Amino acid sequence: MTFDLDPGPGVEWSAVCAGALRVRERLAELGLQSFREDLRRQRAAYRRAVAAEDRWDELKAFARAVADDLVPRRAAALRCEHEQGRGDRARSSSTTCATGAAPTSVAAYSSRARAQAPVSAPVRWDEVNESLRPDTYTVSNLPRRLAALKVDPWAEYFQARQSITAAMLKAVGLKR
Repeated sequence: MTFDLDPGPGVEWSAVCAGALRVRERLAELGLQSFREDLRRQRAAYRRAVAAEDRWDELKAFARAVADDLVPRRAAALRCEHEQGRGDRARSSSTTCATGAAPTSVAAYSSRARAQAPVSAPVRWDEVNESLRPDTYTVSNLPRRLAALKVDPWAEYFQARQSITAAMLKAVGLKR
């Protein structure tokens, strides 16, 4: 499950960082561990490992409810809306992958077809601040970052086994 914060042109980067930390806080309130990734353009994605036994329809409804709760009236269902005309608003979207569904996010360590080839790099939560920009890591400087890391920012990612519980569904206004 991925949560993107997709700011309009008038949104300050500090607001995006604050939004990222709010997503983390809300997921923690629900009992879910989250992982931060610096993504393309001005996006921030929060990937969580969710157990395979979670049902697709339930997981999708849960992700949308969390996004709606964080950004009222900017529902995750609007994820595919046209990007223009948002002005100073940020659009929150949540995506999940289902068998046969088209990919909706870029894999960690993927480069983008943009100037300097920015890379989608996993980061620690304590790195989320205004100096962490969407183009902070590129194909040129990422090797230095990786060599300097003492611990993988996603060291726990593949061990995280979490499921959406009935209590979590209830907390976002859903029921099993």
